[in-house]
Amino acid sequence: MSYKCPVCGKLFHVLYPHLWSYKRDHKFMCTYGCLRAYDDRKGMNTDMALTKEQRASVLDMLIKGENPNEYIKSCGIKNPACTVWNMKQYLKKNDPATFAKIPTAPKKIEAPETVTLNGPVKIETPEGKTLARIDVPKVPAKGIEYKVTGISTGIGDFQYYKRNDYLDWSPIGNCNDTVSLKVEEWKELLKILPEAAKVLGVDINGR
Repeated sequence: MSYKCPVCGKLFHVLYPHLWSYKRDHKFMCTYGCLRAYDDRKGMNTDMALTKEQRASVLDMLIKGENPNEYIKSCGIKNPACTVWNMKQYLKKNDPATFAKIPTAPKKIEAPETVTLNGPVKIETPEGKTLARIDVPKVPAKGIEYKVTGISTGIGDFQYYKRNDYLDWSPIGNCNDTVSLKVEEWKELLKILPEAAKVLGVDINGR
């Protein structure tokens, strides 16, 4: 079935409405970000609440090309990237003149061309321009603990949010069309996909 997101206005498809997680008051949201934005409007999502003055500060930083994430965290927001995305979507729809002032590329970062550790990883802007090339060790250095929560692949970016058990997929060239499902929903999808493709006469095995 097709739905229109009440937050961003995007049309999207829901294969199994009864399994869709992003819904409130019988309304379907397209992504987890829009669900959080809807909760924020209803006063249900205090994690994303910013005061008028704080929003003005964030907007000023965005227009200057600065990264406001650390400032947003200092305001008690746990997911600053989601807050920034929602602010941009609101401006894009309701105040396009101000939205146009926000640079599409991040502020230039002075970074060494190569930082040698062990194994190549490139740091790029959204437009694909390489800012730095870093060699990441295959084995963590002694005393360093870290977790890999996101990867970039040939078909897009994948991000895992362990706290909520969500796995997001953002296809290449469609950063606003993120497919965000709980892990159990992905498992169910992987079970259904081969059969659905077979019924539709689609060979997804490439044989």
